[in-house]
Amino acid sequence: MSKLSVFLPHAVWFMVVALYILTILVWMIIAGVIVVRIFVWKKGANSVWPNYVWRMSAQTWERILYGFISGIALLFITFFLVPWFFGGYLHGKPSADWRTRARQANTAIIFGFGYGTDGEGNMTPSVANQTLLDSALAQTNATYLIMQEGVYVAAEEAKQHGTLGNRQLIRIHLHTVGKDVNTLQAAKFAVLQMEKLGVKQAVVYAHDLQLARAVFDLQRVAASNPKWHDMKFIFPKISKTPSPSDSNQLRTRWRVVYRAIELYYSRVRDAWSSF
Repeated sequence: MSKLSVFLPHAVWFMVVALYILTILVWMIIAGVIVVRIFVWKKGANSVWPNYVWRMSAQTWERILYGFISGIALLFITFFLVPWFFGGYLHGKPSADWRTRARQANTAIIFGFGYGTDGEGNMTPSVANQTLLDSALAQTNATYLIMQEGVYVAAEEAKQHGTLGNRQLIRIHLHTVGKDVNTLQAAKFAVLQMEKLGVKQAVVYAHDLQLARAVFDLQRVAASNPKWHDMKFIFPKISKTPSPSDSNQLRTRWRVVYRAIELYYSRVRDAWSSF
């Protein structure tokens, strides 16, 4: 991830849309033939359709049909075609020998993904946060769990049930209702927590579409201060993270929406933002 590479999806999007625009004439000819034939066939005939519908010209029908096709095409390009093409780019590549290194590390950083609230307004862990916590517990022997938002709530519940042993639970940052902390900001708070603990290596967990960016943000923060230059971050391989349908953060409810936001916005923001 660099300041220029984050714009590759946008460049491909513009190229595909430009290619689509170049086919306008062909689409109009095809749509025109279909519409005119239907128009001629239906106009003046007995039909259950209101008469005013067929009083519109064939050209008007052609514009309506072409506009509908174009809208569907743009949605498909934006949310499916380009994100599919950059699937590997979004997921990144796990660290070499990550399983062994994850077992040896005594710290795990877990970024949150959405959260719910109960009837009294208290935060509840979403299925995504529970999945990320379970992955960290299964793949590491970390003593320190540095966690964000809903993951911390899930860990507290596990701690109450006595399933975390001597693991220490540490918040990345305090949560303020109505004010989200983005990944880059959370990465800086996580590095500060590592500095307090005196640890130099951590395994990183986040939504599978967010993980590569989270690792990049941590590395960028560590490179910004000579005291943090020797910090290392392990990139594990994780399974597909479920989307929490009850999340208070609407963008996290649907994978297809979050994938587009991650690709077109979040990576650009983190690459170009200061901290």
